[in-house]
This record gives sequence, structure tokens and C-alpha cells, in this order.
Amino acid sequence: MKADYGCHEALAELLKRYYDSDIHGAYSACVEEEKLLRDHIGFPSYKFNLAMTMARRSDIVFHLGDEQMASSIMADALQVAREALRIGDARTLNSEFILKYIRDQDTRLNAKWRQLQTP
Repeated sequence: MKADYGCHEALAELLKRYYDSDIHGAYSACVEEEKLLRDHIGFPSYKFNLAMTMARRSDIVFHLGDEQMASSIMADALQVAREALRIGDARTLNSEFILKYIRDQDTRLNAKWRQLQTP
């Protein structure tokens, strides 16, 4: 499959917007990133990236107060991640692991919305 550099650039911009925005801007960036990744799912790494984007959106939805929707999104993210990594055993990859991974990444990259959520 030929690389789509316009897609790569758009994904980079959306990720930057996720890190530089308040919680609503970060949510919007995740929704747009998910759509773009789904439209280009044929690239090998995009399925895993889609799962991580879904997990970030799940965490935002949780912080916005909709625990049921957050749980549903995370369940879908886990399924996509397991497919991407070819993991059959559900115990190997769970929501706690993914949440720790994305939260650590957000801390390292100074996600603005997380900083604004801290009292």
C-alpha cells in the first residue's frame, strides 16, 4: 500500500490539537482522528493507532461524566487493539494497561486538557 503523506500530516495535526486543547478540543480531535484512521485502516499501524485514539476518547468521556459510554468505547478499543496485536487472551491486554499507557504518554507530552482537569 502506497503511503498517504497527506493522511500522515493530518493525523499529526490532530494529535497536536489533542495535546494543545482543553477537554472539548481534545475530544473533537479524537473523533476526527478516529474517522481518518478508519478511512485509512489498510495501513498496518493504523489499527493500533485507532485503538489508542479510541482509548483516549474513552478517557475523555469518562472525565466528562459518562462512565457507561466510556466503558463501551474502551471495550471497543480493546477489541481493536487485540486484533491489531493479534492477542487472543483478554487477560493479556486490559483497560487498566491501556489507560496507564495513554495517561503516561499524556503526562510525558503535557496534554493540556489533563493539566486543566487537575485542581
